[in-house]
Amino acid sequence: MGEGALSDIITPSAKLLRRDWDCSDQALGSGPVPSSDTPEAFLAFSELSDAANGAKTPEGYVNVFQNKKASSQTSSYMGYFSLSSYDTEACAAKCSTTKGCLSFNILFERDPEKVPATACPNPASTTVIKCVLWGTVLSPETATNDGQWRNDFHVVIAGSNGYVRNPSAAESVTGYTGTFVGNKAVNAPSDCNGRDTYITYKEFSDGAPFDPSRCATACEAETQFNIDHLNSRSICRFFNTYILMKNGVPQAQICSMYNTTWANTPDIISNEGQWRGSDHYTIAYSEIYSNDATPGQPIC
Repeated sequence: MGEGALSDIITPSAKLLRRDWDCSDQALGSGPVPSSDTPEAFLAFSELSDAANGAKTPEGYVNVFQNKKASSQTSSYMGYFSLSSYDTEACAAKCSTTKGCLSFNILFERDPEKVPATACPNPASTTVIKCVLWGTVLSPETATNDGQWRNDFHVVIAGSNGYVRNPSAAESVTGYTGTFVGNKAVNAPSDCNGRDTYITYKEFSDGAPFDPSRCATACEAETQFNIDHLNSRSICRFFNTYILMKNGVPQAQICSMYNTTWANTPDIISNEGQWRGSDHYTIAYSEIYSNDATPGQPIC
């Protein structure tokens, strides 16, 4: 066998050696533990649901789900922090100071005090208060992680709340002026000369956090390609970026590019998505950006 391969064949009669971390102590959480240390008692523990239902919505955020028995699982995961209390303001502060964070999920998680193993398959529990950061939007449909089994120990979740940023302004992108427009995208008509101003779009579905500067880079690359190979009418001067949702779950960051700047008016910012069969595609966290140097107003 090659270097790094297993040197022993594992058979049904082979005995598993004890790993150094089996039954080792884990960091204890700061949350309350029910008197009956079972997953069922944890899920029914009113102290957890009361904390979630009574939680304050931090300024600049919108509450999108409350007191779920599941945490979010979607794209653009940015890590988590353990909190000393169920403090939505503290969790929001973590998100607000983390570049690319759009949402957070705060929750109680029933975790084992020791690493479950053959000698301790179902150890006593501890309640960890988690603040989970996301670089995309959350929704009730993203709250699907209801726990897991670790040996005979059942990890479960309670008091799960989700919050999404509701900014008063778009993120800053060098060379562009941006506007946050919410849950609608551009539906651009022809310009005053009867010409279509739409150029193309680019999709980012690599799991990276939402970042409008990626669209600016794509816009400028499109311009250079079109100057080199096509004509100046295809210069990208304006883009609309948003998160495309499918049945409430984030799919990708979309960058739609135009050769003319369009205003933030109800007739222009009017695309709310569409149905494709039984699937509902919608728009979230939509922003528009105009090139400061060449906004591209047509000559009529």
